Amino acid sequence: MRDANLMTFMKRNLWVIAVLSVSCITSGPVLSQSNEDILLSVLASDASVADKCNACRELQAVGTEKAIPALAELLTEPSVSHTARMALEVMPYPQASAALREAVSKTSGLTKSGIIASLGERRDAEAVTLFAESMKDDGPHVRVATAIALGKIGTTEAAELLAAGHAKSKVDNTTDISQALVICADRLFAAGNRAKALAIYTKLSQPNQPQAVRIGALRGRLQSANSGLAMAIEQAMVDDDLLVRQAAASQLPSLSIQAFRDFANKMQTNWSRLPAEGQVAMMAAIRTRQDKSLASIALQAASDKDLAVQVAAIRALGIVGDASALPLLIQSAIQDDEVGKAARHSLELISDPKLDQQIASILRAEDVAERRATWIEVVEARRPLGAVSLLLQEASGSHPRVRRRAMAALANLAGPNDIAAMTSAVLHAEKGSERDSAEKAVMLVCQQINESDRRADLIIQVLQSSSPKDQVALLPMLGRVGGSKAKQEIEAALRSRESARYDSAVRAICNWPDASVAEQLLALSENAESSAHRLSALRAFIRVIALPSDLPNTQKLNLLEQAMGRSVRDEERNLVLQRVSAVRTVEALRFLLPYLDQPSLAQTAGASITELGRHKDLRNPNQVEFIPALEKVLKTNQNQGTLENARRYIQAAHEG
Repeated sequence: MRDANLMTFMKRNLWVIAVLSVSCITSGPVLSQSNEDILLSVLASDASVADKCNACRELQAVGTEKAIPALAELLTEPSVSHTARMALEVMPYPQASAALREAVSKTSGLTKSGIIASLGERRDAEAVTLFAESMKDDGPHVRVATAIALGKIGTTEAAELLAAGHAKSKVDNTTDISQALVICADRLFAAGNRAKALAIYTKLSQPNQPQAVRIGALRGRLQSANSGLAMAIEQAMVDDDLLVRQAAASQLPSLSIQAFRDFANKMQTNWSRLPAEGQVAMMAAIRTRQDKSLASIALQAASDKDLAVQVAAIRALGIVGDASALPLLIQSAIQDDEVGKAARHSLELISDPKLDQQIASILRAEDVAERRATWIEVVEARRPLGAVSLLLQEASGSHPRVRRRAMAALANLAGPNDIAAMTSAVLHAEKGSERDSAEKAVMLVCQQINESDRRADLIIQVLQSSSPKDQVALLPMLGRVGGSKAKQEIEAALRSRESARYDSAVRAICNWPDASVAEQLLALSENAESSAHRLSALRAFIRVIALPSDLPNTQKLNLLEQAMGRSVRDEERNLVLQRVSAVRTVEALRFLLPYLDQPSLAQTAGASITELGRHKDLRNPNQVEFIPALEKVLKTNQNQGTLENARRYIQAAHEG
């Protein structure tokens, strides 16, 4: 690793090769020198500041005691002091600390601040006596760095020096010294000096201290309290001072499992004394710890008059609750507010087999459609045994919202064996958006079948055994699923002289999921019985041509050009121009370019040209054509996103 670091350094600093060459002539092979020797020779040379800084950085990894004198000499040079001290900062040798201490009195300003900071990182107790003068330095950066370093050193002497500085400090750095004192107290507490730490925490947790300082001091005061953390939290959580209460709540996770359990049970008996935010904090802690033995506390709080407490308790019940919580959660779940939302979420999480039976019973008995839909959401989230059967019943019910929600849930829970039943349920959906959504739900379940030609088998079985009216209703869904067998059924219907069956077949083939029916759609766009059918076929043709397929780009573009020729409305023309952006060829750019001159089509054409320009493998080899095209987009387009992208791609083309 060290050799690799050296090679990286040499690649960045070609002049080192010259140094090594000299070394070869005067001292034999380069390999006779260690990596550290080579780097030290850089520091002793007339190398640039950048090269010396790079050498110092490498010495952070490979430097030994031998490097300390060379690094120490650089500490007083502002341009390289930072990297030199960083190398010394990590060295595990007393001489490194001594070098840093010696440099404090020889430097000033930011250089001095940095050296002091390094002594703080090393927690060098011998530096404390030097810092008495630094605390009175004229430079605020030096005073702040000294305070922070003393805090990190964290000895009794450091604390006393900080306390004296705090008493005499000016307003501009009182907060910095206070924060350093908190750090120092943390160090003292960790070292076992609880009394000294507590004295500092107590002083700095008073209301006259800055809030940021108080928060840290309050936290420390609680942890170092002689009465124990649990007792200190209990007392603080009923304090009149909001910040004290918040600090106490933040320490709840610090309690051990048993200590928190004892604390929570004790607080339950004095629940009314606990302010609302304390109760919320208790519920959050119970939820986080997932301690089911505390479920009774959450159940009690779930009936609290305070909304925040009630919501927090109900959320906790989702994690720690049991059968005893079900009546309250079920009753709360019907509310259309934050309480209801929390209850429904908890019902989704709580693990109790009895709950699934109760939810099913409630769902069947519920008369209000909105509530039935809500319970379906809970069923979908819990995924209990028998859920699909229950949802299929709801999908065939009398209310559109309930049916729609049940079919959406079935799309996630049902499997291939349920396709026939879902197909029958589609017949209950109203024509329009509900029927479309139901058909898409069946399509999603059919996609679980790997063999695409088998996906429509169960739908076809239902269709063939249905009445002529239901067959007409099911054909459009068959088109969404696709496959050769579905295609045969639809083509047979297209040959029918029954207008309803023919109309349904046209809608079916217009729903087709890929470009394999492009020829049929193109023919229908010219020969269909009505103008409405011809228009639907044309729009479907434009849609499928741009879908991923085995068709080469030249053929896709040719077919889109044909679609443009057959379009009589700007709506379809714009649709064609939009789809052309999927054909990543320079010929597509040439096709789009003339439409920038037509106001009704220029916006879409510009957006598609810009989308083509996004692809550098297409844009850069053809920048002679792309740059003028994108510049024309800037003159004709009004969409800010398109304009911003066009400018970016023009710049990229120039650079590329």
